Amino acid sequence: FGALMRSLTQAVPPIDMTSVGMPGCYSHVVAPEATLFLSPGTSVQLPEVLPNNTALMGLTLVGQAVTFNPTLSPLGLVASNATVLSLGY
Repeated sequence: FGALMRSLTQAVPPIDMTSVGMPGCYSHVVAPEATLFLSPGTSVQLPEVLPNNTALMGLTLVGQAVTFNPTLSPLGLVASNATVLSLGY
């Protein structure tokens, strides 16, 4: 299981997560909204619906996944790299 974290703000520079028990992991999202997911396999697809609205042109969305893996960190969680989506360009 895990969570998809989404935000309108990217952490620059990324925040080191060693102090919370995730050595080698960095948080790339600031004040994220989370969607929890369960996956029996090694990947998961979470469709996103974005409205076709010109007022959203130039909006930047930042996403990062956090998944449960008790063998890779003391906290039992690992973080992915981030992805950045710029709408309309």
